[in-house]
Amino acid sequence: MSSQELSGLLELAGRYGPTFFALFFLITVLRWSNKAWREARKDPKMKDKGLAAYRGMFVTSFVAGVALVAISVGWWFWDHPKTYTFTGTIRNLASYEKLRSDDPIYFKEEPKERSDDDAVERRNEHFIVVQSYPFKSGQSFAIELYKKGKLAPFNCCRTRARTSGGRAD
Repeated sequence: MSSQELSGLLELAGRYGPTFFALFFLITVLRWSNKAWREARKDPKMKDKGLAAYRGMFVTSFVAGVALVAISVGWWFWDHPKTYTFTGTIRNLASYEKLRSDDPIYFKEEPKERSDDDAVERRNEHFIVVQSYPFKSGQSFAIELYKKGKLAPFNCCRTRARTSGGRAD
């Protein structure tokens, strides 16, 4: 095995933790024990007691591999990072209006088609708030609205009863 292959395996092990080791165990140890058992069955000198030992080794490695996979899946459910999001849209902002926040809020512009009688370009601004714990009903987020470079009064945004997503008031 080259150092590059080993480096790739170590990177996978770091990324996938116990799941990697469980699958690695199943692939390597199970294949090795299966091969040993098949070779023992072909050997005419092998007695029943010896075949039983090889078969036991194969079955034990299979059961141990399945148990390791079950443990790693349980670990993944227990340790899996949870992400909660709250989304909203602020509609009909003028081109000279800017949004800013110190909270972990991400914005995405959606330009609107310009009508003939509207001298100012308009857009919708979609936002998403991301956090690692559930949102509480009534939780608020600070979004500042700047009109022509000056902070303008703006009342946004408070969550409603839903916790896995939501709409802005």
